[in-house]
This record gives sequence, C-alpha cells and structure tokens, in this order.
Amino acid sequence: NVVRVFVISKADELDNKSLVEQIRLDLEGEIKVYLASWKEIKDLVEVPDFGIWDKEYVCMINDKEIKLSSRREDMDKALGWQRIILKKAREIENIDDLDEEIRRLENSL
Repeated sequence: NVVRVFVISKADELDNKSLVEQIRLDLEGEIKVYLASWKEIKDLVEVPDFGIWDKEYVCMINDKEIKLSSRREDMDKALGWQRIILKKAREIENIDDLDEEIRRLENSL
C-alpha cells in the first residue's frame, strides 16, 4: 500500500490547484492520502519531508541535504515519525472530503 501525507504549513497552500490535482490523482490511483498540519507535528518530528520504502530505506529531505539511508537507527526514527504523523493526520478518502478537511486545517493554521 502506498501512503502519502501532505504536510501543510500555511493556509494559502490549501489554495494550490496543483495540490488539489495531485490529491485527486493519488485517490484515483488508490493511494491513501492524508493531510497534516505542520503546526501539530513540528515539535514531534525532526524531518517533516521523508519517504520510507519497504521498511528498508528512508529518504530524508531538509533545507540543506537529501539523505538516503538503510541504517536501522534511521529507519527506526523514520518509522516513529510516520506513526506520529499518521496519528495527527486526517485521511482524505475521496475528493469530496477535501473541502471539509481544508476548512478544518485553515482554522488550525
């Protein structure tokens, strides 16, 4: 299963037509889509932009570098961040849910 979480830091990001189109395409491709507020996770995760593949590799992206790792220590950190983010995020099950979730996020940012 492929899961994508879009972390939103500013309300105007929710007006981005490219974001809405990507969410629509992901849903059509049967990708599980979640939205999370940066404000709700910023103190809980070190790296907000990361990807996990097959629980064997993690790619972490920050302002200055991109790091690909298979070290157990890095994987354990990333899996912990994933659990935290998914607890705070809200799943978008269909495109109709998006408007409601956008309103909720705008009020929390």
